[in-house]
Amino acid sequence: MYYDDKTKKKSVSYRMYNYASFANGINTDYDEKLLPVKYATSTYNYCYQNGALKTGLGIEDLRLSYSFDDRALTKKIELPAGVEALATYTFTCYDSTYGVPFDMLMVYGSDKGMYAYTIYTSVANVVKLEVSFSSIPMVANYHLDGKDCLIMATEEDGMYIWDGLSSAKKVDDAPNITSMCIHYERMFATSGGDCRTIYFSDDLDPTNWSYSLTEGGFINLMDERGMSEKIVSFNDSLYIFREYGIDRLVAYADQNDFQIIPLFTSSNRIYTDTIKVCGDRIMFLASDGIYYFSGLSTQKYNLNINSLFEKKYNDNAKASYYNGKYYLACRLDMDDDLVGCELGEYTNNILLELDIKSGYLNILRGYDIVNVQTVNTKIESKLVVCVRHDGHYRLGQVSKCGNVFGVATTKVWKSPMSSFGYSMRYKLLKSITLSSINNVEICVRTEDVVRKYSIPAGAVHTIIPNLKAKEFAIDFVSNDIDVNISNPQVEVAIL
Repeated sequence: MYYDDKTKKKSVSYRMYNYASFANGINTDYDEKLLPVKYATSTYNYCYQNGALKTGLGIEDLRLSYSFDDRALTKKIELPAGVEALATYTFTCYDSTYGVPFDMLMVYGSDKGMYAYTIYTSVANVVKLEVSFSSIPMVANYHLDGKDCLIMATEEDGMYIWDGLSSAKKVDDAPNITSMCIHYERMFATSGGDCRTIYFSDDLDPTNWSYSLTEGGFINLMDERGMSEKIVSFNDSLYIFREYGIDRLVAYADQNDFQIIPLFTSSNRIYTDTIKVCGDRIMFLASDGIYYFSGLSTQKYNLNINSLFEKKYNDNAKASYYNGKYYLACRLDMDDDLVGCELGEYTNNILLELDIKSGYLNILRGYDIVNVQTVNTKIESKLVVCVRHDGHYRLGQVSKCGNVFGVATTKVWKSPMSSFGYSMRYKLLKSITLSSINNVEICVRTEDVVRKYSIPAGAVHTIIPNLKAKEFAIDFVSNDIDVNISNPQVEVAIL
């Protein structure tokens, strides 16, 4: 007699999914269960713009070319024993003796002194200026009385002028400057002594601040949009950045024609040291994200990480513009495990690299960058950072090197939880295949378990998790310096 086989099991059909192209980057503004797997809920220290996870940002020792004739040979910038670098600047000064201009790297040290390095010479020439500043000074290059000079100022210590040769001279009648810029041969400044007044010097003489219709003067701002934080010269006009807004100051040579025009009002605070002229726009960080200002209108970048800015105060954030990108050292709460400097006290834990045209973003995380500055000379350009590292401040240059002072960064891409379109059904994750030239740890997370798999460097690898769950997330972690991870594919059955 023939009987039906009632023990026959249901066949399982597997399907291959291209798990992620990586090119879309991070998104923290949406709930992770609403995100497709092409986004990351957290990623840092990778570069991912072309769809693969590649070597990301890092920091190397600052090295400048040895001379004009041998630019391949470089030398490390060394400070005197016991002095650490807190900020850098450049100053180009004309040498009347030899009839040529020469470049100086200016360094503000932890001893509150200013140091001048004459670079591109066979012999290192280091001069400590006979002046000290109680905080990081503002600087501006100017040509005064037939000489190139460096203007240095802080609110606490006043303004000084240095011509590169003689002693620095104090300008006694200058206001208590909190920001300054040169515009139409006048110096304009905001002051800590009077938060709603803009001061300006005499025409062609930033050392003369006497009040008269033919010399210097001031302009009062008569509204309630907060203190005057920074003044910027941009596109033939002056712009005054307030705590909660932006004004335009029309200021040509004749002070009788000066005029204030309010342009932008915000309920979010603008952070002073993040305001930078970046080509055809001014970039800045506010408490809810990064904005750009065209001179007429203001627009916010949609970076999908705006929620991270709202969780932290960024009074000590710093920014610079370099090679078409806006670099921002700031504090972000990534809402996951603590990384690097976050395990202790820190000023900033993130360096963002934002392409101002495309909006592409790279994140260096876990390093306390206290200052960022572009150093431009006649033969080279560097993005220079001051980093609090191993209990000391170090001078470095940013590059896509995947390490910080020789130690590989920990590179992380965390995927969102995914149900593969079937939220109520169980799935069986059979295999994960990816291409990688470096060692990588794959972390598979479900609603119940976490499994980690170490993959050695090589071409294409496949692992067999055989995990059953309703939702899966797959993370990619590497501690190698150079990385290239691409084309992850998963084999999944819907049960």
